Amino acid sequence: LLSRTIHRRDLIQEDAFHGVKYYEYLESEDLSTQYIESIEKHFKSIIESAMQTVKGFTLEDERPEWVGMQDVRNIEADFNIESIHFIKPGIGETTRVLLRRVPWKILVRKDATNLEHVLKLAEEKQIPVETYPLKAYQCCGVVKAMKGE
Repeated sequence: LLSRTIHRRDLIQEDAFHGVKYYEYLESEDLSTQYIESIEKHFKSIIESAMQTVKGFTLEDERPEWVGMQDVRNIEADFNIESIHFIKPGIGETTRVLLRRVPWKILVRKDATNLEHVLKLAEEKQIPVETYPLKAYQCCGVVKAMKGE
């Protein structure tokens, strides 16, 4: 399993939503099927609960509001970020910024929850954390622009 979305026209079909890169030389070590089966075996035990949860739920008249993209555009403008590619919204992306990138700052919604690990990593790496009026996300990691990027 690879945790990366590939959305390139030269790699996926026009109407496709998601693509992955396949490493044939790792095929003998692939655990994807076992991973899926380990989750699938729990389906029967939660089916009734899941059906109750979605009862009456409908997607009629649902239209994207692009609130998340507006958060990103606001950050880009407010902090004079040269590319939206330096803005990584959401808890998962912010965590990856702190672990694998060179972070510039972390933006956190005032009422955000479940950010203990993000705040701890930011503290350990001495990355500033600022409250910011995010609407769609709990937090946002901003990557430091390096020369040549």
